[in-house]
Amino acid sequence: MEGNTMRLVYIAGPLRGKDRKTNIMTATWIQAMIYGLKAQGKINDWFPIAPHTATDKAFRLFDLLPGHTKLEESYFINGTLEMMRRFDAVLVFGEWLKSEGTVGEIKEAVKKDIPLYTISGHITPCKIVQAFEWLEKSIDRRLMKEVD
Repeated sequence: MEGNTMRLVYIAGPLRGKDRKTNIMTATWIQAMIYGLKAQGKINDWFPIAPHTATDKAFRLFDLLPGHTKLEESYFINGTLEMMRRFDAVLVFGEWLKSEGTVGEIKEAVKKDIPLYTISGHITPCKIVQAFEWLEKSIDRRLMKEVD
């Protein structure tokens, strides 16, 4: 991608519920896999961000502050949706159909014409490479439309 800027990919998937720790670890693992694929030259300049890893620790520390006022859940939902709107693509993992938040992210991505790719079942490097191949083609087509 010489001359182009880095593209951002938003990692969307379930967060809350009984599998919260697993969901956070999965999002972290996907980010690490993407870094590894980039290092191996298997994908172009995509940079992954998962709200799971971007907000979870600070949110838990906030809860420990003495005398803090509880923040509305909508604060976090609106903030992560705004972040996602600024991304070039969305990569969805896990049992997203069971996640109200992830379904909302997908609906917003469709509304904003942000390319989506879903990974179902066991996540492997091969599936991530396939996702990025699809995203490259999708982004390139979208950019071509904007040039025409």
